[in-house]
Amino acid sequence: MNHKFKMPFFVLIMAISSILLVYYHSGYSFHAYIVQINYIVIIITAAWYKKFLIPAIFYLTVVHVLSEALHLQSWPNVAFTQSIIQVIISIAIYIVLRQTEKSSQNLKNFIEATNVGTWEWNVQTGACTFNDRWAEICGYKLEELEPISIQTWLDLAHPEDSKTSNHNLEEVFQREKIYYDTKVRMKHKNGHWVWVHDRGKVIEWTKEGKPLIMSGTHTEITREVETQKELEHSYELMNYIIEHDKSAIAVFDRNMNYIYVSDKYMMDHHVQQENIIGKNHYDIFPYLPKEIREVHQKALKGEVLSNDRQIIKRDDGTKDYTRWECRPWYLQDESIGGMILYTEIINEQIKREQSLEESKELLESIIDSIPVGLAVNEVFPKVKNIYMNDKFAKIYGTTKEELEEPDAFWEAVYENETYRKEIKKRVLDDLQSGDPQRTSWENIPLEKNGEIYRYVSAYNSKLNDTMYISSVLDVTDHVMRQKEIERISYIDHLTGLYNRRYFTKQLEEYDQPKYYPLGVLMGDLNGLKIINDAYGHQTGDIALKKISNLLKDSINSSAIVARIGGDEFAFLFPNCNVEEIENVKAKIKKLSSQILIQNLSVSIAIGYHIKENASDDILEVMKYAENDMYKHKISEGMSVRNHAIKAILNTLTDKFEEEKIHSKKVSSLCKSIGKALQIKGDDLVELELAGLYHDIGKISIPDAILNKPAKLTDEEFEIIKTHTEVGYQILRAADEYSDLAEHALSHHERWDGKGYPRGLKGEEIPLFSRIINVADSYEAMTADRPYRKGMSKEKAVEEIIRCSGSQFDPKIADIFISNVLKYKKWPFKIGCGL
Repeated sequence: MNHKFKMPFFVLIMAISSILLVYYHSGYSFHAYIVQINYIVIIITAAWYKKFLIPAIFYLTVVHVLSEALHLQSWPNVAFTQSIIQVIISIAIYIVLRQTEKSSQNLKNFIEATNVGTWEWNVQTGACTFNDRWAEICGYKLEELEPISIQTWLDLAHPEDSKTSNHNLEEVFQREKIYYDTKVRMKHKNGHWVWVHDRGKVIEWTKEGKPLIMSGTHTEITREVETQKELEHSYELMNYIIEHDKSAIAVFDRNMNYIYVSDKYMMDHHVQQENIIGKNHYDIFPYLPKEIREVHQKALKGEVLSNDRQIIKRDDGTKDYTRWECRPWYLQDESIGGMILYTEIINEQIKREQSLEESKELLESIIDSIPVGLAVNEVFPKVKNIYMNDKFAKIYGTTKEELEEPDAFWEAVYENETYRKEIKKRVLDDLQSGDPQRTSWENIPLEKNGEIYRYVSAYNSKLNDTMYISSVLDVTDHVMRQKEIERISYIDHLTGLYNRRYFTKQLEEYDQPKYYPLGVLMGDLNGLKIINDAYGHQTGDIALKKISNLLKDSINSSAIVARIGGDEFAFLFPNCNVEEIENVKAKIKKLSSQILIQNLSVSIAIGYHIKENASDDILEVMKYAENDMYKHKISEGMSVRNHAIKAILNTLTDKFEEEKIHSKKVSSLCKSIGKALQIKGDDLVELELAGLYHDIGKISIPDAILNKPAKLTDEEFEIIKTHTEVGYQILRAADEYSDLAEHALSHHERWDGKGYPRGLKGEEIPLFSRIINVADSYEAMTADRPYRKGMSKEKAVEEIIRCSGSQFDPKIADIFISNVLKYKKWPFKIGCGL
């Protein structure tokens, strides 16, 4: 009935009841029955319009008692007693009705608070009832969808998902499953698709066993679905730190695929598979609840989350209580590479806590023994501790006595007045916000005498409007481990200097007036590539370590130095001047010249620029410093590289006397062949040098192979063959020898194309390389070796003749034998193929 008709109808009922009460006092014997009927009518009417129940009861009581008193002409004891009983019953009914209404409203508020769409479906008729949130998920108001039926859902659902939904429904209708649970796409009013998690259950069946009424919920999961798409894989992690952490640890990429697990993790979580690296977390633990998966996604977006006690239900029916923390890890470009999960199984702790319920004394005893500070306190208007265990005060570095007075907590715990005001305001604002996610504070520093001595994490659970349960953990060890991980992430693992990531961070931090003038110095290690090519990267690493130690010792405590590239270094000098930087530069130059690596002196090209004021762009300052460095590198680098190559050849020939003799003889033979070919001037000098440097790449060959007294194996010969390419890399690093690089690379190519390393053929092979090939082969054949005696001149000439046109250029072989060796007694023509 419409609200505006309730009052007139109620007054009419009251009037009729009053008339009946008075009228039937005129002698009817069933008066008592009429009174009871009227009271029942009034109670039913009042229940329908219950705010007038109590006034109506008192009105009828007065009418009843007065009419009975007038009829009897005396005090109506029976009527009075009867009325009192009915008043009590009516009040009880009123209380029950109010409680029912309140429960109904609470249920409604709960559903609205969950922000979940609800639905009810008459399976037999197709009629449906949706709440407002159901329609809002698809961008509609509820009235826009009317009339509402199962067809409304079918019109909005994606056709492909309808098939899956129908299959799941059929399983429920056949009683194969209790719950209907599926994920579908729903057409939004704006035209795009939103993902919805649809859950439900049949709550009423027909007598024939068919589903009658089904109800359930719609939860939007668009963001959850979208975040499951393929993302970037991770970079290399800090394995040493992770392996030595006491927690059970697992590391994931952005797709929640395992890239590292600790042995403790495998053991604690009963993982039977021997190798789960590369496999998806949710394939290994398919039973993980939605809230845990949502935590993972938050961590992958940059949040640090933790839980002191999470119940994980397993497929076999068992459950584990875990303490965990999820935090992102970062790639070198500072993007999120994945997530690190720290877990600890705390089943035994939970069992202890559950047993505490047997008695209050036992509860307090065990609470005091666990490593968690607990307190029950009022927060508003002042912090007042109702109960606390010993650990609570101890973790905060104080005593129970100091915390007894209201609001004593702040001064007892936070000695710095400014910080105390900040933390107090933050905590009270967070609690007053009513947001459950703002009732925990992690890694709060505590100070004594101006220094941080402990980190704590505090968690509050609301009991009522003013009272909370507070728990606090000493997380100092954990925070320090995290700081150590962060520190290591800023360190170059080879040199121990800061890395580029740290330098970039500090550059941004120092770029403010209080650090001006700010000096930026750039350095580049000369000749590192030659060292790596000639002696290997291990020797190059030694050079980098030595120069890094030198750079660290050359600056004061306020400056920083970082390795920002393979052979590049950068310095920051806050509040500096030109004289200071010039002194550092001179010191580095002097000390670096004293460093020798395999008889090679080390040097570093240096350039700098100073930012004087805020108007200067710090990136431009870096660019100027870099340009200044390159200017010095160009002027110094050529000389350094040329000296390095000479030093490499000297190292090789000093170590192996045979190589020294061989190189000089080949160089001399090349010069003689060149003269015979009418090569003159600078070209002849280049040819002579080409012969001298043709085997410089042998510096990279292991001594055991070069010194081997027996014939080389196939594998050893393959190693020997690499000397042509190594020689090329060494010689091309210096301008003075750049043309010789090609001659060294090709001196083992064959005229018939069967040589190495590129298989060049005929005149594709550089002339000087063809000359070296003849001279090198002749010298190798005629020289004595530890494993054989050299050939005679006649045998060597015969071999050159035999290989003319296949291994050797026929023309050069002819000139070498005829003009250089002056060997003319052979009766056949060179290159005849004999």
